[in-house]
Amino acid sequence: MLSIKFKFLKGLICAGAGLVSIVIFTIGYFSCSENRVTSTDITSSNNSKIIINKIPELPWPIPKATSYCEINYNSLCLQNSIPKLKLNDINYVIKTALESAGFSELHYYEIPGGFALLTRIERFDHESGDSAPDNYRWTKEYLSPKLNILEIIKALSFERSGYFRVILFTITSETVQQSNKMFLDYNDFSDFIGDGVPTLPTEIGNRNFSTNIKCIAWIYEFEKRKGDANAVFRLESTFSALVHLCNAKILMYLSPNLCKRGV
Repeated sequence: MLSIKFKFLKGLICAGAGLVSIVIFTIGYFSCSENRVTSTDITSSNNSKIIINKIPELPWPIPKATSYCEINYNSLCLQNSIPKLKLNDINYVIKTALESAGFSELHYYEIPGGFALLTRIERFDHESGDSAPDNYRWTKEYLSPKLNILEIIKALSFERSGYFRVILFTITSETVQQSNKMFLDYNDFSDFIGDGVPTLPTEIGNRNFSTNIKCIAWIYEFEKRKGDANAVFRLESTFSALVHLCNAKILMYLSPNLCKRGV
């Protein structure tokens, strides 16, 4: 009887020791995990961590656009000469022009040989190509306080008919090709593109500029007809890409001389 009790007690002690070992191992593992360097952490020589912003890649080749045009760097208002330029200098000029023209919530993507910059969707006048009035320009910003809940829902779901555009800037030394993919509507386009990041990561911005890097603006047009559920992609346009950029007031700040020659 004593022998059985002794064996039982010994078994409990061994089991308890095993449990303690498991707990110690688990605590140690998670303690180490907290100190492990992730894919976005780089430890410098002074043991401080530098956080690298991840930037999503734009689908390559890029989606087929309605129209496009190349913007010559000689027409841009650049502060430095080409040998001293960085990609961030080009980004600063384009970003400043877009913000001056009223565009906010810009999205950045990485592409081979450079980066891409995408604007938010904008409503424009189909007859003139001008941007819609500010209280009616942005799909989620033209809502009057007087609208009832049903009108707000209709507005946010493109219930009102109209024409819309999205502008994509590619800055790269690689040849940019368009895919054969045809978008049915803006939702299809948005899902395919995905979300970018709000700022250009320093690692890309610090890359040297060279004369073989080209800046191209790609226009994507969408039309929302009365009764349609979504804004449908337009493969053909009444306006050239240059007219779109001028009438959206982008070239007014980006390259006034180019705008005057193009219109």
